[in-house]
Amino acid sequence: MEGYPAPLVAWAASSKAMKADYYAIKRRPETKALANAVYARHGSPCSPSSWTWKSNGAKSKRPRSKPSAMKPPKQPGPVPLFDQDGR
Repeated sequence: MEGYPAPLVAWAASSKAMKADYYAIKRRPETKALANAVYARHGSPCSPSSWTWKSNGAKSKRPRSKPSAMKPPKQPGPVPLFDQDGR
């Protein structure tokens, strides 16, 4: 295209390289040991089966409450136009 500068980064190639680096680090035994240490110290509200992104798909969404179960917002009360003595 005319008028547009050439891209500074080859996005597809750099993305592929970054993902490869990330997963290479994630697969290392010392990285897994660090992750287990963090889990042992802080815990997790999720079960171990939900630690991977593949198993989180349907579980991550909270069920919506039904509109009929929701209470309507509270309406403000009447505002007095005059003081108690009628002014």
